Amino acid sequence: MNKQIKILMILNDINQPELAQKLGCSQPAISRVIHGQYTSQRIRRAIAKAVGKKVEQLWPDNKPNQRRAA
Repeated sequence: MNKQIKILMILNDINQPELAQKLGCSQPAISRVIHGQYTSQRIRRAIAKAVGKKVEQLWPDNKPNQRRAA
């Protein structure tokens, strides 16, 4: 799924550092959500909004605030 998100971010002219700055979080936090290592609902919603999709379209397993083993 992270490849689709990356492509959508490129097509929508948004990058991880810009999104992180808008959210007041770190770029690594954005990356961890995109790669499925962390499931912040706030970051998921921001990414989905930035690329014009629903959270459920990008993360079908949409479960709040779970860390995954790396």
